[in-house]
Amino acid sequence: MKRNMKKNRLWFVGMSFIFCTVIYSCLQDEWETDNNKGDEKVIVGNNKELTVTAAQQWYEEHNKPVVTVRSVDNDENEILTKPKWEEAKESRQSNFEVVETTLMTNGSTMFMDSETKIRFNPKTDAKRVHNIARMVVIKNLKTGKVCNFIMIFVGTYDYLKTTRTLGKNSYLHRQPDFNGDVYFFKPGEGLVNGWRYRNGKITARISRGTEEGFRMSTTRGTYQRCHTESYWVYDTNCWGDSYFDDEFGWGVSSNCETISYPVYDEVCETVDDGVSEQPVEPWTPNEQPGGYEPPKSNDEPQKGTPEYYKKELEKILPNLSDELKKMDVDISNTQIRFTKEGCSANAQLLSYGNGGIIEVCSNFFNYLSQDQTAILWHEVYHLNNDDPNLVRKPYNFDYDLMSSTPPTILQDVRIYVEWLWKDVVNNDKENLINEDIKYYLTIYTLLPPEHYRHEIATYEAEINNCPNVSEHYRAEREYNYWKNKELLKLSEQNYKNN
Repeated sequence: MKRNMKKNRLWFVGMSFIFCTVIYSCLQDEWETDNNKGDEKVIVGNNKELTVTAAQQWYEEHNKPVVTVRSVDNDENEILTKPKWEEAKESRQSNFEVVETTLMTNGSTMFMDSETKIRFNPKTDAKRVHNIARMVVIKNLKTGKVCNFIMIFVGTYDYLKTTRTLGKNSYLHRQPDFNGDVYFFKPGEGLVNGWRYRNGKITARISRGTEEGFRMSTTRGTYQRCHTESYWVYDTNCWGDSYFDDEFGWGVSSNCETISYPVYDEVCETVDDGVSEQPVEPWTPNEQPGGYEPPKSNDEPQKGTPEYYKKELEKILPNLSDELKKMDVDISNTQIRFTKEGCSANAQLLSYGNGGIIEVCSNFFNYLSQDQTAILWHEVYHLNNDDPNLVRKPYNFDYDLMSSTPPTILQDVRIYVEWLWKDVVNNDKENLINEDIKYYLTIYTLLPPEHYRHEIATYEAEINNCPNVSEHYRAEREYNYWKNKELLKLSEQNYKNN
């Protein structure tokens, strides 16, 4: 009997100690946050200012009852959504408080990356392969500013098939095993920005892309640090016995029609310190990457937008024109503009008639002034000497140039690629550079032999007439000159116009 009483006392003391420890731990988290000692911790629940009630009230004052997710720039593919406030959850970190809640949709909508679209089987994968879509309301406690946006987690196929914790990802938290993309949409307007994750770590920044950019990045053997990808949206519109779904997943209705369409975005592989080059307003603690980054509202165009590049071109074009005049090249009758559709080079000749149209690409603005002069000289030479009636129909042809590349050219490719990666900080940078070198020395398509004859003649003339360029552009130019001679040989032997 005494032994049992002793055991009971020990059990009571032990459980009391554990209970007190748990209570103290909770109180300690609160205390540390109040005193700015635990700013990096994400605390779920118990928001001080932005409670669920306050978030709902603010949201209803600043938004329509039903808002849209516009994945592309037209009204036909708008997705109607409405917050489900009874499932809202609070969280906070540092000086930010967040309320996020699931979205209700009429019918259902599914976002997929290209690989998932290929591998997805509706009969066997419907329960595992789905998205997480939430309305987020966030408040900066220091400034008092509040905003809202739509957040969508799109996992990779393998991740979705194996994970059990997709729903634990939130605005302030990413699961350590998360593989996929997170997109942020401004209600009614479309994609603002996004991030790619591998094993819970950011590997790329995502922004809007264009179908033209996707077409060119898949049909031309040209590479940039940023490239265009596509993901797919499956939109099920229901009528009659319609219903609201809690998450963006596959629903069932007696009267539904499903349509699918591609959406394009620009993916910039790897990020440096996570700070965007664009003038954005980060809504994350310590301005860390991974969150919603709307452009700052000011009169200056946002860096990276067509309006920004158009304005930059207006600034530099007079000086470039003067430099070309010194070389007896007159561009006064040639329209030089920023590309309307997108291109993956530094510049391109768009039209031969009426003095010609030369378009410069976003990459053009990364070069020094003397390089830009040489690039425009190159395009004007094409304008004056190419056959304007030549049809450049691509022919699919995979070929590896690596084994036949001379050491001097291989070194030039490395100089150019290292320049492309110069501003990127990444632990795997050297491997990424080596992968790019392989990419540049791999052929995917061939054009008619006459195309390469034009390029060879133009590069020869440019090298002779524009010798004073930067080291990285010299290396790029020497590589392209050699590559076009190799491609001419291959085209003469293998090109087929069919």
